[in-house]
Amino acid sequence: MKCQFLVSILAIAMILGGDLTAVQAAVTPATQVQVVTQADVVSACAKGGNAQGCQDIVKAFVAYLKVSGMTADQINKVVAEAVQALVKNSASLPPDVRAVVAEAVNVVATASSDTQQIAAIREVATTVANGSFSESSSVSSGKPASPG
Repeated sequence: MKCQFLVSILAIAMILGGDLTAVQAAVTPATQVQVVTQADVVSACAKGGNAQGCQDIVKAFVAYLKVSGMTADQINKVVAEAVQALVKNSASLPPDVRAVVAEAVNVVATASSDTQQIAAIREVATTVANGSFSESSSVSSGKPASPG
């Protein structure tokens, strides 16, 4: 079945003048994910960007982490670092931006495999949203990341 599909695609490409660019686009796996960094997340969310743009970047960040090839412990470490970067200076943000940051923190938590870390992150999100987050708070990264 898979072979018949590829033959059909190649036949269509030949009819279109042999341009295989369209074929490549048609058979490119849907699992390719945009590389999104912690800096992208912080830039989109913690600096007063729009809520939808922030959520889109955070979801892309989580998707990237899930296919990155990192171990669960490494992902948990990256999650902790991303949350800490997002909430840094959050007490000085206006309430609407704090709400965006808090929601972003909750979405980042979904990448973690550590239930204790997730619970701690959810608490951080709540304190950020209500303006009572203190810089002395921290989010554990779970177990130390494997040497790599």
